Amino acid sequence: MSGMFFWDSVYEHCDNHEITMGIYLDLQKAFDTVNHLILLKKLSIYGVRGTVLKWFTSYLSNRKQYVAIKSYESAFETVNCGVPQGSILRPLLFLIYINDIQYTVSDAKLKLFADDTNLFLHDFDLTKLFSKAFSIGQISKTLQSFCEQVQRRFTKRLQGFRDLLYTKRFRLLNLQLLEVCRLHFDLILCYKIVFGLMSINVADYFEVCSASTRGHPYKLYRPFSGCTSRSSFFSMRVIDVWNDLPTDVVNFRTLESFKRTIQLVDISNHLTSSLNQ
Repeated sequence: MSGMFFWDSVYEHCDNHEITMGIYLDLQKAFDTVNHLILLKKLSIYGVRGTVLKWFTSYLSNRKQYVAIKSYESAFETVNCGVPQGSILRPLLFLIYINDIQYTVSDAKLKLFADDTNLFLHDFDLTKLFSKAFSIGQISKTLQSFCEQVQRRFTKRLQGFRDLLYTKRFRLLNLQLLEVCRLHFDLILCYKIVFGLMSINVADYFEVCSASTRGHPYKLYRPFSGCTSRSSFFSMRVIDVWNDLPTDVVNFRTLESFKRTIQLVDISNHLTSSLNQ
């Protein structure tokens, strides 16, 4: 039924000479991150009160779990978040929990089915459509910035770390900056596309430089773009980092060797956030 409504909407906008773009989101560990207090508050807002609300409170409260591996068993721990597995209420409670996500985006239509969240945008102009998509991408960027700030503050509170720079705190704690993790993910995805490890035509995303005299032989041509929003898209933001990979450090022979050796590369000059905090 949802597919029927989706195609009906797409064809309706096609008839109106509009372009349609779909953004498909995969929420990691979605069912396990539901905050019980927020869920119960939303149930109350939606009209679930009195005895029924007490039922749900009891259903979510005082739940415990443990881990068993062969003959070894952990201690019981209280579960403070997540909706119980194996219940028909699980997807329903999750949908109630995220139902108001639609109010965070004004330029897109959201389709929700359990933990699958899809956004659809329409516009007559392709440039405007990409701008709308970029504004939605800013939500993810803002979330990353927020998480980065939490890490900054937390690591500063550790004994003996208050006066150390952010990068030094993370180096001593053997942690990695969130932005560095994102750039590493970009590089791995770029490797898979360039070396044909995905069912994606490399020409749809990149143009490999045919005559590169310096650096590694897999450099990518950076096209001109008059749209500032496009610079944050994967196909643009990864090019400079990819082209700067040093041949004396990075091993391009296999995906595994590539993953291992990019960890040794200093990519701090490609970071957009300030590190001296």
